[in-house]
Amino acid sequence: MRSVLSQGRAAVYEEPIGPAGVRLREVPRTEPAPGTVTIAIRASSINHLDLFLAQGLQRDVKPPRVIAADGAGVVEASTTPRWKSGDEVVVYPVVCDWECEWCRAGENVRCPHFGVIGEHSDGTACELLHVDERNVFPKPQALSWTEA
Repeated sequence: MRSVLSQGRAAVYEEPIGPAGVRLREVPRTEPAPGTVTIAIRASSINHLDLFLAQGLQRDVKPPRVIAADGAGVVEASTTPRWKSGDEVVVYPVVCDWECEWCRAGENVRCPHFGVIGEHSDGTACELLHVDERNVFPKPQALSWTEA
């Protein structure tokens, strides 16, 4: 299972006191791992999971954590031939091992290592995101960045 790594300026959950516990921070840049895509995030969105996290209701998640599961952007770099710089993409917000019988059957939510980006790994509220190539899908041209 490859890690999801957020970089650059990011919205980081630091303490469970509500929205004030999420602060803008600079996250160090790292080299991408094999099999990952580096995405320059153009749009990111928070949802109820981020609010639960900020309020301390997700007790198994320890700060610091870059928030937000939903995101879309432009491929900046790729360690795989599937994606190239400039591709417009959306992020599939699931963390899993991609290898178990459930993942191979397309049932990622049943994976024993299942998680959600922004909760169980760093999220999309950042400038750059390294994510497994299998978490990346083409952004439909008809969608704006906000809609994607």
